[in-house]
Amino acid sequence: MIVAMPTSKSKETISVVGDNLIGSESVTDEENRLKNILSKIDGVGKVDVMIAPENTGVVIVTEAAGNPVVEENIYESVLALFDMEMHKIKIVKMSE
Repeated sequence: MIVAMPTSKSKETISVVGDNLIGSESVTDEENRLKNILSKIDGVGKVDVMIAPENTGVVIVTEAAGNPVVEENIYESVLALFDMEMHKIKIVKMSE
């Protein structure tokens, strides 16, 4: 079972279908702002972001995963914005 709880006012709702999960996922203003800023970093390309409730972790899915320079820029950006430990940030490769 997957439970998602927004941490701020929802701006947009998207449908999610996969792994027997059908429902809606709220994209928070905070997630949209982080996605927007990360997408402007040189080399990041397409990016999606999910922030766990109460900012306890972040998952970043990007085309640039695997590029150590870009990943370091992503880590440093997230750490500058959120009070969390580096191991709470996960960067994964976006499927093609």
